[in-house]
Amino acid sequence: KKRLRIRPQSRPMNKALACTPESCAAHSLYERASIYTSLFPGASWAAGSRNYPSGTGVALRVGLDYRLRRTLVASAESGVETYYDPSADLVGRGGAALNPDASSTSALRTSIPLEASVRWYPPLAVWAPFAFAGAGVRYERIRWIEGMADSSVTDASGFGASAFGGAGVERVLGLRDGIRIEARAATGTAAFAPTSARSGGAQASIRVDPGVHGTVALGVSWLRVF
Repeated sequence: KKRLRIRPQSRPMNKALACTPESCAAHSLYERASIYTSLFPGASWAAGSRNYPSGTGVALRVGLDYRLRRTLVASAESGVETYYDPSADLVGRGGAALNPDASSTSALRTSIPLEASVRWYPPLAVWAPFAFAGAGVRYERIRWIEGMADSSVTDASGFGASAFGGAGVERVLGLRDGIRIEARAATGTAAFAPTSARSGGAQASIRVDPGVHGTVALGVSWLRVF
């Protein structure tokens, strides 16, 4: 009698169905929740603002992803943002310039955001493009640095809201690790308590009005699946 040998199927019927280490890792990454840390260098702008600094800076974020559906992910994140303006204009309540030479005054704006967003992905892939949109609230503090020995400005703090959106791509690095690169644009506004500036023996009250301001940034994130 002849024995019938059944050889195991070592190759898929279609190459697109091959289970590679990368595709297995991709499924592992996208079927669980993940935490991430992000670094966002960027620049800020302000339209119709008064005494609100703009400039370049960096944001450090930490966040949590939770997959709602195969192509839909909800995220919550917070962190610290710092932007530096090397030549900040200062204007009094009457509109008069308090520092005619703006180069003598610099400003450091620090923000702590609390934001939520939703990301949409096309069908699963090792290189996974996505688009996202979100909104949040933030605490902001502005510190002015005067170059003149007889001048000073009291720090200002306030609260605001912002909305943002952008696009990017994710890449699987291992069974529990991945990297995300994204471009982000944000806009918002904020309300600050009045503050004051002193020059020589004179003191003036100043109001911070950010108008409509925003940021553009390019960031990279490291993801850890759990």
